[in-house]
Amino acid sequence: MKKTITTLTALAAMGAAALQADELSISSTFGWESEYVFRGLQFAKSNFQPVVDFSYEETYVGFWSMLPVQSRQSDDMEFNFYGGYTAALDHLWHVDVGATVYYFPNFVTDSTRIEAYIGGALDLPFSPAVYVFYDFDDEVWTVEGSAGYSHDLGEGYSFDLGVHLGHSWISDVWRGSTLPDYFYGGVSAGVSQAFTDHVHASAGGRFTFNDLSGAKQSNVWWGVSLTAGF
Repeated sequence: MKKTITTLTALAAMGAAALQADELSISSTFGWESEYVFRGLQFAKSNFQPVVDFSYEETYVGFWSMLPVQSRQSDDMEFNFYGGYTAALDHLWHVDVGATVYYFPNFVTDSTRIEAYIGGALDLPFSPAVYVFYDFDDEVWTVEGSAGYSHDLGEGYSFDLGVHLGHSWISDVWRGSTLPDYFYGGVSAGVSQAFTDHVHASAGGRFTFNDLSGAKQSNVWWGVSLTAGF
């Protein structure tokens, strides 16, 4: 991995240095995870995950990256660029439509993937949501449902819990390997602390599983993050 600490620190601090506008929101997150797991499948061990998000009214764009700590894992480096539109259909339903470009800089061939998504969320207890994803390059359909819960612990602290279940239908190959359809799911739990209205930190554990034969079928790991924004 070729990435300096200075650059990572600058990404994490962008929210504090950005210009403000009434409808413009800018946030940045610097996180560390002991594993990188995507839709139930593990692709790297210890890694940094800098994120920058911009939103204006109902539209948003962002940049997410996965930077493995160990140099021998540099082939797993990943950068995601995404954007979309989210809006309230009524007092209960919210819709989200967008696309993500996945870029793997060290892949010799097939270094880019494009995936579109559409999702709906309900303004109800546990925030239930369902998303449908389609990868145009590998012809992969994925449906994923999720729910979450947050309990106020006082003094700026909260306990956060999330669950998700998904299924991928794979008609071609994904990241160079032929895979059958598979089911996956996971649980995350952690504690967050709000230092101000715009700065908070979190730490917690994660568990995921899948039913893919020949793959590691469960993972347990943990991570920490700091988010700042306007």
